[in-house]
Amino acid sequence: MLVNRPLSDHYRLLRFSAPTIAERARAGQFVMVSPDAESGPVLPRPMAIYTRDARSGVADIVYVVGAGTTALSAVAVGEAVVVTGPLGRGFTVHDDTERILLIGRGVGVGAMTTVAQDLAGRPVRVAAVLSGRHDASIIGADVRACRADVRRVTDADGTSGVPVLRERLHRAFDGDPPQQS
Repeated sequence: MLVNRPLSDHYRLLRFSAPTIAERARAGQFVMVSPDAESGPVLPRPMAIYTRDARSGVADIVYVVGAGTTALSAVAVGEAVVVTGPLGRGFTVHDDTERILLIGRGVGVGAMTTVAQDLAGRPVRVAAVLSGRHDASIIGADVRACRADVRRVTDADGTSGVPVLRERLHRAFDGDPPQQS
């Protein structure tokens, strides 16, 4: 493991070296992660791949420390973790896609950060809605580096409620429909 640090008020970022996973993982796939077997019997946990870099051979996951991940949060940099993957079907964005809206909250943001990462070099307009209980609990700002137009919404300010968010998205996007070819 290369990094295991707090990312926000209750999320942690775990970066690990896994060249095959970093190269083969598709957007939306996940891995099963657990501390090294020497740490004791801990069931593997499914975790979305947050980012991956085939050139450096590293991948990131984001997780919440809870009953099942407490042992994982105690793993120090340089110690081993067991990672199996990539698993799942992943997402495919069609070549003729002109724009895409990504919406995520909490660790679910991991599925959308890899989509934004894949679209960074393509002529696709990417908008992302990042949601959380309050501003400090929002993760996924990395999508901004992928040229995404990011909107943050929270329970604390009332912007994450479905009716409010629906109206906000309607105002932002319905006036600019995709062009038909």
